[in-house]
Amino acid sequence: MQWGILRLVGTETKVRAMVKVLDPTGVVLDQVPSLAPRIQSFEGATIGVVGIAPEAVERVGEILVSDFGASRSIIRQKDNISVPLEAEIFDELRGLVDCMVVGVGV
Repeated sequence: MQWGILRLVGTETKVRAMVKVLDPTGVVLDQVPSLAPRIQSFEGATIGVVGIAPEAVERVGEILVSDFGASRSIIRQKDNISVPLEAEIFDELRGLVDCMVVGVGV
């Protein structure tokens, strides 16, 4: 629907307004994407860490190195929590890291 009418109580005034109706149903996939193979340990691995909160993402990277033995972490910022990771960032990290941690709310 692309229109609507607002009628004020006690008056004859009519206001036309544009209404945009969004369809919240999503897309059904014919096949489920396969998951990446898991690494056995963070020990010696290069880990990509992606999130939207800079301080939290940096801290996760530091913990992976200091507490879990990763050789290093590569940090990237995500622009928006509500959309998938940008293809350019994913492709860049895919060639540099052993695994990725993508934070929701991080």
